[in-house]
Amino acid sequence: MLKFVFLLPGLVFGAAEFFLLRAIINRAMDGRSFLAALMIKLISYAAILVPVFMIRNTLYTVYFGIGAGAGLIVAGLVWFLRYTLKEKR
Repeated sequence: MLKFVFLLPGLVFGAAEFFLLRAIINRAMDGRSFLAALMIKLISYAAILVPVFMIRNTLYTVYFGIGAGAGLIVAGLVWFLRYTLKEKR
């Protein structure tokens, strides 16, 4: 049960990182400054990874990593499907 306590925040973190990366790429491709979004992304990495490395049980950190990876993939797929369906109309 405690594994899900680390899996769910990993999912949320992965989805947030997807949208931050998307914002950085969109700003860079438009020729606008993306340094603020990049700093937020780096600060969010530090805010998450410091507590994760402080946890002694590595099994829980593995579940957090699995959740983060799944969050990236799920957020990317949802965004892709939404964009594709919107373009077909």
